[in-house]
Amino acid sequence: MILRSAQNAAIIFNGQQDANQPGSLANTAGAGSATNVALQIYGPDGQALNIGETSSTVTLNDGENVVPLSVDYIATGAATAGNVTATATFSMVYS
Repeated sequence: MILRSAQNAAIIFNGQQDANQPGSLANTAGAGSATNVALQIYGPDGQALNIGETSSTVTLNDGENVVPLSVDYIATGAATAGNVTATATFSMVYS
């Protein structure tokens, strides 16, 4: 049997989804929080990555690898100022 190392990686994020914008992270800041604000994660391809969905893959090289990700605030209605907090966990998917 020949064992091969993974050649690609993808990510799945999980967390509390915003009620008004499914797929984005809810603002869980509590007292003093901004209203009508959620957080949208973007995957390695720059496209919106919904919570619970698998991202596009990145090719793995020997040594250190970087998976480019970003996040933006998004308005889910008439936003008001305040704190924004969200928590997400992630799983790496190797193929």
